[in-house]
Amino acid sequence: VPAGAFRGYGLGQVVFAVESVMDELARRTGVDPLVFRELNIIGPGEHMISPGGEEEDLEIASYGLDQCLQVVRDAIQEYGDGPGDDVPEGWLVGQGTGMSMIATGPPGGHFADATVKLLQDGTYDIAVGTAEFGNGTTTVHKQITAGALSTTVDRIAIRQSDTDVVRHDTGAFGSAGTVVAGKAVMKAADALAVQLLEFAAQYLGASAPGECRLTADAV
Repeated sequence: VPAGAFRGYGLGQVVFAVESVMDELARRTGVDPLVFRELNIIGPGEHMISPGGEEEDLEIASYGLDQCLQVVRDAIQEYGDGPGDDVPEGWLVGQGTGMSMIATGPPGGHFADATVKLLQDGTYDIAVGTAEFGNGTTTVHKQITAGALSTTVDRIAIRQSDTDVVRHDTGAFGSAGTVVAGKAVMKAADALAVQLLEFAAQYLGASAPGECRLTADAV
């Protein structure tokens, strides 16, 4: 499905694929699709089985799926399979069921890794695990770094999603490219700024790092 990458990208396609497989399994086993789903839902107190083997970190505080399915069942029984009076001649009318739950927090929560380095030519290099896919994280991370180091974005290069230089990143889901990876970039840039001022103070003979300040291309 053509779509821009904003929030929840890919979820609709995944749900469609899973529900299509559920229907196919129901047909092959000769079970009503609605009943088949009822047999496979996770109820209160039951454990969620994950193929990855991660420990459970999701607690469902409320439950109403069985009530939702009953609403669907009642609607099917009330309206049946037949076409309504307003259906144009020749139209095919059918019914189907599908369900999904949105609980997409990654196991262990969001995390990010970033480094910021000063290069020999006086420019800066950011390495961050988040990928840029049109969501603007390249601009955000450069702006954060520029602010922390009192420089300009044209003096900053950025490398993304390179596991040779940074650890794995959870991903830019739910604006995590800004609030999580951006925070990692900010902490790395702040730490570099402290190191630069401390070195400059020692090199220049200043009494304290506070007597030095960063500019776009110098201290």
